[in-house]
Amino acid sequence: MEEDPLFTRSNTRFTSIQLKQHLLYYRSEMQKYKSHIKKLERRLDKEKLEEDLKIEEEQAKKPQGSEISAHAFLSYTLFLPKDAKESDPTIHAIGHYHFKNTGTVTLVDPFICFKVSPSTNVQLGGKIDYKKDDTSFSNMLAPLEKWQYIQENWKDVVADKGEHWLKPMHVKEIEPGETASFQQFDFTFSPQEDHSRYVVDAFFYAVQIPHGIKSDTSISFYYK
Repeated sequence: MEEDPLFTRSNTRFTSIQLKQHLLYYRSEMQKYKSHIKKLERRLDKEKLEEDLKIEEEQAKKPQGSEISAHAFLSYTLFLPKDAKESDPTIHAIGHYHFKNTGTVTLVDPFICFKVSPSTNVQLGGKIDYKKDDTSFSNMLAPLEKWQYIQENWKDVVADKGEHWLKPMHVKEIEPGETASFQQFDFTFSPQEDHSRYVVDAFFYAVQIPHGIKSDTSISFYYK
């Protein structure tokens, strides 16, 4: 049985119309989905922005981290004898030891250490009070800056190790950004033939810095 050509053309036309209708429908739906996707993307961007702002606000409310740091350095002038044959061939190193609180935490109970090498024939002078707990009237009139040796047997420590451990009586705390100093210390060296080089290293300590920090500069010289 032969197929009716008219029916075939009509059926083909109907199928083509259906396909076009489907295509238009899907295109319309695709535009809707694209529009919906863009709305969702904008919503997500807005929510992310709000979330980021909340995180920033929470971080801003949190207390800032504490930083413990300090910077210490020596400044000094070396006074040499004009002639090694002079009756007084001693050498003087006169200067200041500065230590600054570069952190954000108050440094409590600061103290320092001068380590001298070699330890013999070297003396330290300056604003050092050798009388502990002296409340006499003369002591009340003493200069504002005053230092004391920490150990009772400080002479033995100096002789054995060459270490001068000192604490300031006029400074109990160093606030962030502040600088304290040992003003006008005076090291006196009496050179010996068996020692040609002398070195003084300085260290700064506090309750918050128990292991200490070394000064950026040292006293160092050769003498023959």
